[in-house]
Amino acid sequence: LQYPLAPNRNNHWPSNVRILIVSPPRNAGAAQRVGLILRHSPYGEVWCHLGGRIQRGETIADALRRHARETLQIDIELALEPQPVDVFQWFPAEVAPDDGTPYGDDARKHAIGLSFIVEHEGAPTPQGEALDFAYFSLDELPEPLWPGCGRLLGRLFSAGPRYSRKAPT
Repeated sequence: LQYPLAPNRNNHWPSNVRILIVSPPRNAGAAQRVGLILRHSPYGEVWCHLGGRIQRGETIADALRRHARETLQIDIELALEPQPVDVFQWFPAEVAPDDGTPYGDDARKHAIGLSFIVEHEGAPTPQGEALDFAYFSLDELPEPLWPGCGRLLGRLFSAGPRYSRKAPT
């Protein structure tokens, strides 16, 4: 059987957007840092990437901008049709793959995360689900991290700088 792609009962599509906010290097050779939020979760208070669901009728770019504004009161630089730099899956333990597929843990749902690396304008001001916000180097990530977040960050930054930033005009 095939099922039509449709929003769930909360009017969200089955995909999430993950926003990895990076700090631009201040000088040549400076290490890239990633911005993470501290939030309440099913795992207690954890550090994780910014993001959330795409609402019905919302473009990917609109969803990314909405999550950045609602959570950190910032504007992010994006192309008109941004493309993810990675696609990552999150599973509840009872349905997680056992074939070696890399994934993150999410006790609530199976989700497909479209990951975007962006730069921002303005000073991040945590609000809503964000209890705090800070930048971290990849070799000094905070604890506790959302399960699978460290694996995702490693995947995203292993190939060097890649951005979903605004296309040149």
